[in-house]
Amino acid sequence: KGRFFFHLGRKRHGADDITSGERLNLILWNHSSTYRQSSGYNEPDYEQEDGPPDQVCVSYTHDRDYGVFKDYPKGKEQFRGKGWCPPKDFQYEGFKPDSDKGARSDQLY
Repeated sequence: KGRFFFHLGRKRHGADDITSGERLNLILWNHSSTYRQSSGYNEPDYEQEDGPPDQVCVSYTHDRDYGVFKDYPKGKEQFRGKGWCPPKDFQYEGFKPDSDKGARSDQLY
């Protein structure tokens, strides 16, 4: 039983904290110094989101609108306002951040 997701890390994604049982994650990271010097890495081709995210895909560590869709888990409220996703110019129409403070301006572009 379970689910498998394969995605690029720059796409919106998240996982809820588990309250019982166990979770097994297999995370593969690739590294290329050549790619990291390219415009594809440094100037990514983000696409504007075409609507609000599925609630399964929001992350309190990354998303600027997490609190619009879910309550922050107990003890994780310090993440409010520190997300970067979606980047400012690529948010869906009607986007509302859950906070207007805390996020660094360089994370919003």
